[in-house]
Amino acid sequence: RIPHRPGVDHLRPDFQAHLDIEISPGQITAFMREAARFGLPIHVSELDCTLRTENRLDLRSQADRIAAQGARVTELASAFDALPKAQQFAFTVWGLRDTDSWYRQGDKDDGKDKPLPFDSFGRPNPMAAAIAAGSAGTVGSNTSPSWAALASFWAFLRAPAVPLTLSRAARSRAAAASWAAFSMAR
Repeated sequence: RIPHRPGVDHLRPDFQAHLDIEISPGQITAFMREAARFGLPIHVSELDCTLRTENRLDLRSQADRIAAQGARVTELASAFDALPKAQQFAFTVWGLRDTDSWYRQGDKDDGKDKPLPFDSFGRPNPMAAAIAAGSAGTVGSNTSPSWAALASFWAFLRAPAVPLTLSRAARSRAAAASWAAFSMAR
């Protein structure tokens, strides 16, 4: 444990989780266990997971890439869920819809990357299921109260009148608020 120092209110690591499909299985879990040894509250922030790779000769199918993404995201959510409750400060994502991701801006957008939990129409994609599976502690389950709160808020954002009246910036702020609520519901 790190001793409290006068003048320091608290210490809390903020781990930006910009994942990719090349991360070796078990590496995320090992990192989280090592970080937990300090006894500090942990914030997993800015989660996104690109399907892209630096390997130009990567011939995996889109389905294989999505499976690898799901495995990495489930591993991260499970590792966070395995932390002592006092150390689970927050678990947040970069944004909600794939089209809001920095991976999908400008010349980076090939239309194939799915780095966030919902597609451009607000429908859950496999990454959403991976988060739910990892945070629920069982594969395929999305019945945790925090997941239900998120789904409910996202349904509100998708209501016919709301998307038409909110600017892109306002939708982004609302999405950030939904993930803040998701984090606090844990």
